[in-house]
Amino acid sequence: MRKKEHTSRHAPAFILLFLARGCDYGGSLLAAMQQEMPHFFGDSATTYRTLRSLEKEECIVSQWKVQTAGRPKRIYSLTPKGWERLEEYAADIQMRLENFRFFQSSLAAARRARPRVTADSASAPAGTVPERGTPALETAPERDTPTPETAPERDTPTPETALERDAFTAFETAPPAGAPEVSKTAPGTKARAVNGTGLEIQPEAKT
Repeated sequence: MRKKEHTSRHAPAFILLFLARGCDYGGSLLAAMQQEMPHFFGDSATTYRTLRSLEKEECIVSQWKVQTAGRPKRIYSLTPKGWERLEEYAADIQMRLENFRFFQSSLAAARRARPRVTADSASAPAGTVPERGTPALETAPERDTPTPETAPERDTPTPETALERDAFTAFETAPPAGAPEVSKTAPGTKARAVNGTGLEIQPEAKT
């Protein structure tokens, strides 16, 4: 179906183009288009049907040429109206050609970028599309906040023996250096100072 649409759309333009070279008959036109065109999709039925349509539109005229040998041939030639139609086809083809060139260049660029786009799409998370030309931002690793260490508690030495407990008690309760010593004595006793940190207690003699 696409082949018939392509042929019927462009067949008049190419027939007028070949007749612009000079008068010719149908069979010769068909053979010339088949040999010279890079891609020809027509056939004899399409060629003769297009010739009749162009003649009705007064774009071409025909006349019979009788030969001494063989069958007479119908020769077609281009009219001034046919030249105008040919220029219209030329402008339309030029516009389409620019679009076709744009298509080809855009497709070539897309083909070159295809591996990169495929790789970016494969590495993107599900449900997201990576932006073109935008580099991925790397997230800096979070720094661990140091936990303040608690200073170890100092253990207070605990006296283990009675002698050590007495010495420890005397050390803890001793008055500061240079301070007068104050002693408390029980009734009926007297205190006698001795060198050192302790007090010697003696009972008073009864009179």
